[in-house]
Amino acid sequence: MRRVLEVVGNGASRSRTLEDLDGFYFLRDTLSVGGYKIIALALAPRVALIKEDSTGHQDTSRDCAEAIVRPDTVHLRCELPPVGVVTIDGKFLVTRTANGVVYTLGPGQSDDAVDELSALVTVSRDNTPIHSARHNFTFRLGE
Repeated sequence: MRRVLEVVGNGASRSRTLEDLDGFYFLRDTLSVGGYKIIALALAPRVALIKEDSTGHQDTSRDCAEAIVRPDTVHLRCELPPVGVVTIDGKFLVTRTANGVVYTLGPGQSDDAVDELSALVTVSRDNTPIHSARHNFTFRLGE
């Protein structure tokens, strides 16, 4: 695990570098479809989605069939039975490195207050969209 903490300026702000291998991108708000919640996505070491059923049981999808992660954008297309096909097209709101993100925290700001990714999330069944909305994601270290 690599975590870098640097003091920037007068010490009131700080920058962090976090690798994808260390954690997950969690949806800021709830996305419920067909009795399941889509709660997070992983970009490394494999690209996958994490869902939660009504009992609180969490399950990780198989690797996403389409996964394009660039320094500024992400495109994913993942089968998530029985929810459907989930497509995520987004833009990183922070500086993206080869395997993680770098962001700056203001005075008194916590890591949980930083949205790292904004994406259009579309869920389809039988090629029919049943959910399509913009969602923000925040990065949390391994859970």
